[in-house]
Amino acid sequence: MALPDLTGQNIENTYNRVVQTDGTFFYDGTGSLLNLGGNINTGSFATTGSNNFRGNQTISGSVRITNNAVITGSLTVTETDGNPRLDTSNGVLYRLGTASVDWRNRVLVNGAGSTTLDWENNQVVDTSTNPSIDWENRVLLDGTGIAESIDYDKRKLYNSVGDVILNYETGVLTGTASFAQTASYVTPLRQNVQITGSLSVSGSVIINNVDVQSTIVAMAIALG
Repeated sequence: MALPDLTGQNIENTYNRVVQTDGTFFYDGTGSLLNLGGNINTGSFATTGSNNFRGNQTISGSVRITNNAVITGSLTVTETDGNPRLDTSNGVLYRLGTASVDWRNRVLVNGAGSTTLDWENNQVVDTSTNPSIDWENRVLLDGTGIAESIDYDKRKLYNSVGDVILNYETGVLTGTASFAQTASYVTPLRQNVQITGSLSVSGSVIINNVDVQSTIVAMAIALG
């Protein structure tokens, strides 16, 4: 559309078509701030100074920022398929529409949306949302997220059902599995040993310098 010819016309009749600027904002002939609505579609839009954008801005192409950008409000970035990518107002970074990092709730999640790292509760969570590591209580948990595997504060090692297997503090090892020893076991036991199952010894057992095997054989002969 051709611009109107204002030659020979009075300002009072043409002020609404006059635009003036102070270098930052644009005003009409009366000094009223102009709302420059509409679309700018000129291909490349290059500016060398500062620009203040008012209202919603729709950019259908790509945006490249070569220097620092300061955003005082919220910023929402959407992928080409419509899925959200970044939402600064809620502090969330998305992956294919699923939250990946939630800064506000201090949560890191996996691709399925399950919590993987929870900074707020100092926990690492597995893919089934069960806690695996609890930094606050210094506990390593098993696959169920309930039974402790290692308790660093109590210096204890547990099995999958929560029974104490090894207590580093007292040096006590507890278990129900067989203890097989094929070589000579010469280390003296300085504490009481309790065996709840059967004890099978293929060789001799010497207790307090008494040969138990020979004693049993002698007693059997004596008893006929």
